[in-house]
Amino acid sequence: MRYILACLLLPFALIAAVSQRPERVTKTHVVGDSARTARATVSSPALASGTLGSTGSLRASRVRYASTLLPGRKVLVARPSRITRPRAASPALTSGTWAFTGSLSAPRGGHTATLLENGQVLVAGGEGPNGILASAELYNPTTGQWTSTGSMATPRLGHTATLLPNGKVLVAGGLANVDIHGIATYAAAAELYDPGAGHWSLTGTMITPRNNHGAALLPNGQVLVAGGTSAGGGLASAELYDPSRGTWSSTGSMHYARSTPATLLQNGQVLMAGGSGLTAELYENGTWTLTSSMKFSHAGVSAALMTNGNVLIFGGNLASYAGEYYNPSANVWTATHNIGVKPPHGPLTLLNNGRVLLAGGGYTGGTDALCRLYDSPTNAWLLTGSMNQARYAHTATRLLNGLVLVAGGAVHFQGGPITYLSTAELYTP
Repeated sequence: MRYILACLLLPFALIAAVSQRPERVTKTHVVGDSARTARATVSSPALASGTLGSTGSLRASRVRYASTLLPGRKVLVARPSRITRPRAASPALTSGTWAFTGSLSAPRGGHTATLLENGQVLVAGGEGPNGILASAELYNPTTGQWTSTGSMATPRLGHTATLLPNGKVLVAGGLANVDIHGIATYAAAAELYDPGAGHWSLTGTMITPRNNHGAALLPNGQVLVAGGTSAGGGLASAELYDPSRGTWSSTGSMHYARSTPATLLQNGQVLMAGGSGLTAELYENGTWTLTSSMKFSHAGVSAALMTNGNVLIFGGNLASYAGEYYNPSANVWTATHNIGVKPPHGPLTLLNNGRVLLAGGGYTGGTDALCRLYDSPTNAWLLTGSMNQARYAHTATRLLNGLVLVAGGAVHFQGGPITYLSTAELYTP
């Protein structure tokens, strides 16, 4: 399925009444919004009661209407002469709320987002209205804006991006192309992004082309890639990337083929769960071991390592069976409390306060802006603000300042078109 995205930011208006008080002090009230040029008008008791008279124009445009009570009980009103669309909103200041930030240069869904050591976020690949993308962009949290950076050599969708200890980003695999006959080309090539230079370079080629696989940085600095799909179907194979040599080598295969995230545990093991009945597996030193059985089957999942060392799994099921967590110490799976609504399959992001944010996503027949917080001590899903834009196939990245950046994605409702998104939002925990 092709992801589609639309980004229309509508101007908004704030209305407030002008207070009149007998004190001879200055008070300013916001009574409107959005201006490129502005004029000013004075309400004066010297004129006929309740009338307005013109005064000099403002030297600079203002974003909102404002009224100010002047000495002598005159009221200065500055109003816009033309409405404009806001380019970006400031980060939300209220806990549990969302605000638009700068939009991506290109609408895309199914991309990757990687937090770099300098605090910027690298977004790469994905799919847009014209097909699979090779382009990449950088988000600057200080300015709230996106800038284009070097493009990859290979377009990619369903690839992985892993931050290496040297600060570079390894991108591996993905779907490179789908021709007019529906025949897919899977990528085996891997590339490295250098944030200092702003460009990509080819590195070793994977042994097996794959997409929708899992990838995890191991404690020894190597990158484990496992599972996914290829031309022949689902994969159980796994391989290791050695950054010091730029080469790939085979490692032990999983017991079952699966296309799920790979999560590095605090003990150095890697968990891949779901995607194949009630099974989950642990990787350590070239060997995979089955965990105890999961509570539910998950056709597709999101995963998040929590501060207590447990791993939260969510998605691919109905509300009563969507969430569970794994305790590595006890080798036990436990169901979370019912989320209480038709749950979207969206990304999970660990917050600085230890809770996990579920941000929107897709479900059978549609797309949702619904968000929830998972609280591990109570094993419960808590209410929080919904995104401004419903979306799926997006990314959610916790920034160094603790805010969460959601970028891109797509919107689709049953019977309608798929719309790709370029909008981005910030969540304040």
